[in-house]
Amino acid sequence: MRIHTLDSTLCEGVRGEGIFFSVDEKLLLAREIDEFGVDYLEAGWPAADRLDRRFFECARGAAFRHAKLVAAARLPQARDAGNPFFAALLEAETPAVSLYAGVGELPAEQARSTVRRLKEEGREVLFHAEDFFRHYYASHLAAVEWLEAAKAGGADALVLCDSSGGMLPSRVAQGCHEVRRRFGGSLGIRAWNQADVAVANTLAAVELGFDLVGGVINGYGDACGAANLCSLLPNLELRLGHQTVGRDRLRELTRLAHVVAEIANLAVRPDQPFVGRRASPGAGHTVLRDLSPEEDGLAAELEAVGNHPRRVLLDSYARRHPEFREAQDSLAQLEDLDQDLKAADGTLELLFHQTVNPHLRPFEVLDWEVSTRKPAGAAARSVATVAVRVGDQALSAREEGRGPVYALDACLRACLGKVYPGVLPLRLVDYKVRVLEPRKGVAAKVRVLIEWCDGGRDWVTVGVSEDVLEASWRALTDGVKLQLLRQAARGDAATFPSRDSSWAV
Repeated sequence: MRIHTLDSTLCEGVRGEGIFFSVDEKLLLAREIDEFGVDYLEAGWPAADRLDRRFFECARGAAFRHAKLVAAARLPQARDAGNPFFAALLEAETPAVSLYAGVGELPAEQARSTVRRLKEEGREVLFHAEDFFRHYYASHLAAVEWLEAAKAGGADALVLCDSSGGMLPSRVAQGCHEVRRRFGGSLGIRAWNQADVAVANTLAAVELGFDLVGGVINGYGDACGAANLCSLLPNLELRLGHQTVGRDRLRELTRLAHVVAEIANLAVRPDQPFVGRRASPGAGHTVLRDLSPEEDGLAAELEAVGNHPRRVLLDSYARRHPEFREAQDSLAQLEDLDQDLKAADGTLELLFHQTVNPHLRPFEVLDWEVSTRKPAGAAARSVATVAVRVGDQALSAREEGRGPVYALDACLRACLGKVYPGVLPLRLVDYKVRVLEPRKGVAAKVRVLIEWCDGGRDWVTVGVSEDVLEASWRALTDGVKLQLLRQAARGDAATFPSRDSSWAV
């Protein structure tokens, strides 16, 4: 059965503790999640949140390949066509709307009339009955009456919400069975996780014929979070045999989980099923062998969601480049340093380039230094000096910037731009730091992720150290080296001098 997916990472996910996405970050994630292949991308509340309203303004001209962009609204606010909430909802210009309504809070007729107004404006309406199951068991007739009213108004899908997250799967199944018996068309399920059964409740609804599921990447959300799409989608595709995003796109799930986590400045839990680094059981265990009926073995299962064991990852590249087998020790060393290569695609690609073409060494760092001074009554300024060797040339530069990383980046470009002008258009578009060992306080290791853009593609590099500047420097030099090696591979850069220097500066 084809199961439609409603992703709410940009809407419900931002309600998780400590999570904040800027407008630019939401736009980036919207592109990533759309490319993954979800059907609906619920992105915020334009009538209630200024940043969400700005996001929809920026996304208005964006072309999504797979997903329909969805604006969310609540019925008490959006019920009157003349009020500003309703106007803001329409100004978002999304093809679909998630209309949330608390069962019994208002007369059912208002649900019907609001849905009808939205349909008249050309919107696809996903009607969400909030806290449906609690109301269903308190008064079957009243809960069903609300669904009938929304359906009469023209709702495209009726979505039952376990908003309090307290229902057990057997109770959810009983309510879903009755609703499926009474209503045709598309039925959806949204489950929250206060009782740790959000995924189980969603699967129970699907087994009763519901064809739309809602959730959040990594299960982020208010209180204990929402149904975790990183667990839900593999179970639907691999265990139940339904089609969601499709097997080909499902291979990107692990990477997407780590990208979302890094932009949220959080870690993917190591023990998170399917996408965590400890999802692979120990030798001799077969607990996951039955997840994919067509494919046997743990390696095939993890590969199905893109969580490659090191052996599988190496083998996939060794088939094309036999010499890459020699990179196993380097890859193991990076993993030991907690460098998350699933999120840092640029650092991993750099490792591949350096292994396949060990003679290519674009530059060697001789020395770097940075200092920051804060005079009273003035802004802090940083000054950096960098010295590098390119072939037999020793190049150096001194630059001032608004911060130490800014100054180091400017210095590195000033040195290399004299020989490699291809580094000058590079843009550092994001910079994130996370403490890896919180209990060690200021002596803890930190991980720095830098996102780069050259106008045509984006990539992320990572650096780890007890010194935040050294970690930043490693991520900086990796990003620049990768750009130069790509240019050399395309044949549009000068031949690099051959020097015996490590890429891991």
